[in-house]
Amino acid sequence: MGPKLRSDDDTLEKLMESKLEGFKSSLINELTQNIKIIIADEIKKTLGEYQQKIEQCTSTITMLQNQIISLKEVNQKMRKDNEAQFKKVESLAEENQQSGHRLCLGVKNLEKKVNETPDSILDSLRLLFEEEEIDIPDNCLDRAHRVSRNNDTVIVRFTTFRHRTLLYKKRKEIKERKNISIHLDLTKDRLNMLLAANDYVKNLPNVSFAYADINCRLKVRMSNDKEFFFISMEDLINQVEGLI
Repeated sequence: MGPKLRSDDDTLEKLMESKLEGFKSSLINELTQNIKIIIADEIKKTLGEYQQKIEQCTSTITMLQNQIISLKEVNQKMRKDNEAQFKKVESLAEENQQSGHRLCLGVKNLEKKVNETPDSILDSLRLLFEEEEIDIPDNCLDRAHRVSRNNDTVIVRFTTFRHRTLLYKKRKEIKERKNISIHLDLTKDRLNMLLAANDYVKNLPNVSFAYADINCRLKVRMSNDKEFFFISMEDLINQVEGLI
């Protein structure tokens, strides 16, 4: 009877071990599946949180980009407005400066005397007026001076616009008889603009020339004798292109 019981015990032990192994394997599988589910859920949750943060960052970046674009547009508009305002101020300043030259004329090739002084220049001008029979009283001459020591141009300032204009209208006759040129006293900026304007229009069809009128305002004459004023090269170009 002893050996038989031992055999039964071994069989029972093996059966229990087998069941335990099966239970252990089943438990491991179940735990593994649960862990996988938990990990997957955590990964999904984490990815969702990251995705939400990415979307928030993207939204913030888009908002900042739009603000930058808006600021650039505002800055560009302000710059254009400032440039336009600056040009306007410059134009007004130049106009005021030119107004100070309104009573002046340039006289080129007036004979230069030894030890010349402003008074001797005025004497030479009086002699010229007398020879050309131009009635300009002494009290209508304010002062005169040469542009520089080595320059052959004299700037003469009158006290009245009427007498300044009287001499200017005689410029062609004086040029023919005396080889003395009379010209308007333009500011440097206005003279440069006039030169640039003539350089621009010289090869354009239907445009004759640009010039400064008796009031020192810049004008363009078309080949059909139509004229118009301009205050800048941009203004000139826009008007000419509209007529060609």
